[in-house]
Amino acid sequence: MTDIEEPAPIQPTQQHQQPGGSDDAVVESMGRVVGALRRFSGHTSEVLEAFDRAIQRLESGSSYRDVVAEENLFVDFTEGPLKELLDALTDFRRRQAQALYDDGMTMAQLGRLLGVTRQRVAVLLGAKRSRT
Repeated sequence: MTDIEEPAPIQPTQQHQQPGGSDDAVVESMGRVVGALRRFSGHTSEVLEAFDRAIQRLESGSSYRDVVAEENLFVDFTEGPLKELLDALTDFRRRQAQALYDDGMTMAQLGRLLGVTRQRVAVLLGAKRSRT
């Protein structure tokens, strides 16, 4: 078995400079996640109510076609509160990974922490390495 050498480290960015400071990109991103979660929580109630009504109608013998005609059961991932939440969480994950990398964590360590490959970490960090 041959050892696979870890690629040269990507240079840390200055994006995450002072933990908790006014220019902390992770804290800023967390704030966006909190806002998106708050907006999504109201949307969640609407979706749950629609699903509850649909289940009751389906259990009482209504067809799927009839239920869908009256209830919007398709969760839209392309716009609205859910997309905003998913985008905020994606941004947070990237900024958190970058901050940990800037603090000295290796891509392999980040991969283990996040449950992804080192290659996925490189993508999260925006790394562009040439293949040899």
